Amino acid sequence: MKNFFVRNKIIAQASDIVVGFIPKGVEANGTNNTLEYAQKFGKKTLIIDARPKHSILFELFSDKGSGTLIRK
Repeated sequence: MKNFFVRNKIIAQASDIVVGFIPKGVEANGTNNTLEYAQKFGKKTLIIDARPKHSILFELFSDKGSGTLIRK
């Protein structure tokens, strides 16, 4: 379990933006842990509801998007 959190920290440190695909109502501990590390390091994070079909395309190509962008 310890290596799991170390890996998440490395991912957060190495990335400029961290995107998490988390369906509403689902507890995604690994993804949430990586997003928490990213926020601590001042990285941009984006949480996208993974339930709608093609949600990433909607996020990328629409003016409004479907996710929650957290910036520092």
